[in-house]
Amino acid sequence: GSIPPYVNSAIGQPTGPLYITAIIFKIFDPSIFTLRLSMSIFGILTVGVLYIFLRYHFSTVVSFLTTLSFCFALMHIHFSHIAFMLISAPFFALLSLIIFIIGRKQKKLLYIIISAFIMGIGMYSYNTFIIFPIPLFILLCADLLYYRKAYQLKALLVYICVFVVSAAPLLYIMLSDPDFYFSHHRAYSILSTPDFLNGRLWNKSILVLLNGIQNLKS
Repeated sequence: GSIPPYVNSAIGQPTGPLYITAIIFKIFDPSIFTLRLSMSIFGILTVGVLYIFLRYHFSTVVSFLTTLSFCFALMHIHFSHIAFMLISAPFFALLSLIIFIIGRKQKKLLYIIISAFIMGIGMYSYNTFIIFPIPLFILLCADLLYYRKAYQLKALLVYICVFVVSAAPLLYIMLSDPDFYFSHHRAYSILSTPDFLNGRLWNKSILVLLNGIQNLKS
């Protein structure tokens, strides 16, 4: 059958990585091994793009040691071995960011277009990816306000247009049925808990702060 861009399983999740799994199943037949293999591929590729990203900012030694440490990180090993689609999100985020940095530095719209397209595709990877485009949009707006040149305006408009087109099926679901799409976010958000909803402003602030500290520890 067909795979829609968003399903209600696991309280709702985008389905982009399932297409990769479907291809792997078609080639090697369905099994627990091929299921996990389909997501492990993203884990392997993420190691490579992480190193490339780090090399834009740090020396070879620092980049290598950091990437090596990442390979042994419990989060990376765990999610890339149990066929959890979350593992695909860092790959699309890093790849999009690398190309974005190159395009912004060299002022070439082609890189901006490719980055926006990958970011739009990344929207199908995992629910939390929706946060990632926001700071890049803000950065492009800041560039436009600071430089006030035609290129910055073109870059911003192109980025928005390409992103919207590549993420259109999922954006349509978000806008047409927000209760369906955002049910996953509400289920895990601290803002939806009874303690937050029924508490006073000071108690709400403390609750959010403590939750943030706990997440940072994790």
